[in-house]
Formats: sequence, C-alpha cells, structure tokens
Amino acid sequence: MKKIVTAAIAALMTVCMTTAYAQQPGGASDPLVTLMYLNETYRPALVADGRAEIDRALGAVYDAAAEKLGLGESVPGYSFAGSFTELALEPGDVVRLTSGSSFILTRGAASLAIENGGVINVSTGNVVSSGSMLVVNQRYMCVEETEAVVTASADAVGQVDGYYMTDGVAVTKHAVFSDVKTSDWFYDAVDYAYSNKLLNGVAADRFAPNDSMTRAMFVTALYRLDGTPPVTDAGEFSDVADPSQYYYGAVSWANGNKIVTGYGDGSFRPSASITREQMAVIMYRYAIYKGIDTASAGAGSGSFDAFSDSADVSAYAADAVRWAVALGVVNGSDGKLLPGGTATRAQVAQIILNFNEKVIAQSVETRNDGAAETGASAETPQL
Repeated sequence: MKKIVTAAIAALMTVCMTTAYAQQPGGASDPLVTLMYLNETYRPALVADGRAEIDRALGAVYDAAAEKLGLGESVPGYSFAGSFTELALEPGDVVRLTSGSSFILTRGAASLAIENGGVINVSTGNVVSSGSMLVVNQRYMCVEETEAVVTASADAVGQVDGYYMTDGVAVTKHAVFSDVKTSDWFYDAVDYAYSNKLLNGVAADRFAPNDSMTRAMFVTALYRLDGTPPVTDAGEFSDVADPSQYYYGAVSWANGNKIVTGYGDGSFRPSASITREQMAVIMYRYAIYKGIDTASAGAGSGSFDAFSDSADVSAYAADAVRWAVALGVVNGSDGKLLPGGTATRAQVAQIILNFNEKVIAQSVETRNDGAAETGASAETPQL
C-alpha cells in the first residue's frame, strides 16, 4: 500500500508549493538553485506537504483500508495480489474488488458497479459514482467496507492490487531486458514490439528505452509490421545505397510505395532522430498504402486545435498529425503536440502499439497502390 502514498505524493507535488518556497533560492531575486538546496530543503518540504495533503484528502477512510490489508487478513474466495497484477478481460468478464483493493484499466473499456461502501479515484481524488465508466490509466481504490465490481464492456486489460476475484486471466510478465521492468509504463508496448519482432534491443539484454529513435529504425519497424514484403525497387537516396545496411530494404520498400520521399537534396538521413510530426506523416501514408480511409478519421480538427502549439505543425504534416491525434495514435504532452520534438524508443513502441490497435486492427487491410503522395516544396523535409 505504500505505493499508493508514493504515487499520490508525486501527483501532489505540483500543488504543494507555498509562497515561502518561492522566496527561497531559485526565485526571481536569486535564480541559482543549488543541488544542496534541492536535496536538503526543497524536496523534503514538498514531500512533507504531500503527506499532509494525502492525510487531509483521504483521511481515516484510507487508513482503515490500508490497515485491513496490512494485517494480512484472508478474504474467502479471493486471490491476493501483493503488487499490481495484469488481467486480460473479454467482454462480460468481471473483476470483483474489496476493501483496500485497487484497479487500473490500461486498455479497452470497463464500468464500475459499487455494491456497498465507496470507491475513490486516487488519480483525481474524487469519489466515484456507481455505474461510471473507468478512465484508462487512472487508479480506483476501494475504501473501508466496500464491495465493487469492474465489468469489461470490450476486450480490456487492467492491473489489480489487493484482494480480487475475476473471470479474466492473469497475465504472467517476464522482463526480457534489464532496463525494461514489468512495472514500467512502457512495458506492454516494448513487449509487443519485441515479441512481434518489430523492434530489437540495442544489446542482448538492453532495449535502451530512453534513447532517441532514428528515422531508419522507425521505417524498419513499419516494414516489419507489414510482414517484410519483397523489395522490388532499388533505393533512390544518396545516403541509402549499401544493400548490406540493415535498413536498406525497409527504406527502399517505403520509398517505392511513397511512404517516405526523403529530403529535397536527395537524402533520407537514416541516422537522424525522427520527429513526432514525421512519424505521423509516415504512419498516415502507410495507412493510405494499406487502403485505409484517412479522410473521415481526420475530418474533425477540434482535438488538434486544442493544443497550444498546433500552429507549429509543418504545413506538409498538418493533415497527418490531425488524423493521428483524432485516432489517439499520437497524444500530446502538457497540452502541447511538440511536432518538432523527438521521441524515445519507449515512446515509439507505444505509438506503434497504438497505431496497430487503433488503425491497422480496426481497418480493412487492402493495398492502395495509387495512393497520392503528400506534396510539399523541394525545401521542405518530405520524410
């Protein structure tokens, strides 16, 4: 249960800064923040305030639930998860929860029925109403004297902590890479990409999730997603001319099918880090190549326009980014799209998983050899 406190402290740090802190080093009058100050004064003060905020928000109800689990009481008919355990659920499958238990929906759709007691959304601090649909990646915890039931309304995946009973199947996770733990947010995405041979590690036991993704790596992953079809056209790029390069076939395939067209100077720049808008364009063109209707999905621009930096998206990439945002393939960060920003290997693995689930798996996979190439001037990067 200590994990709940840790997560709540992290969420509350941004709201616990007092006026007194603003007057300490790091303010306008003294912009230099020392490491000693951060470690010995600022951070301990935030943690203390975070704990106080948790006590105020959850109070005795949380303590009672935590105490019950801490005593190690046995609940007849229930299994116990001492740490988060992943469950795979089919439509109609249920997960029954009791006091102190918590559940996080990580994929799919599910609703929550409360038979008695109460449930708190720990991610927001709000009390949950019975019959509510669960929000993906938010944590729901049963308080004292509670019985609640999560019911999957579609294929779903979730994580349970504490006592539970389910029709679903517990998923056993194995960490393949030393730098990808089963508790990491990107574990499922990396596991999907690696298991389906879309992305390899940088070494036998390392995935390097925080390293940047190159243009060659991304196109190679997409080529593998398509089943590594035969390459009939030789590459046209000045810097992709050696057939022994691991990405030669992938880039040649992508170029031959107008999924990538390179830069105005005739180069592809395989070792350059790929940007977020470049990924969107490549996936958009790949969807067209597969015969998928991209026009209707990207028709609405409301969610795209809501981002404060939507105007920063390059003209050649606007339709593609709008489409990717509308389908949830690419999401923003803190209200921004960051179109020119790069992505880590872990983030790209998640984007590829999103793309497969929300575009490929839900669409008719027929080729459209006559797909039109997105146009732009010779000076504009064309991917």
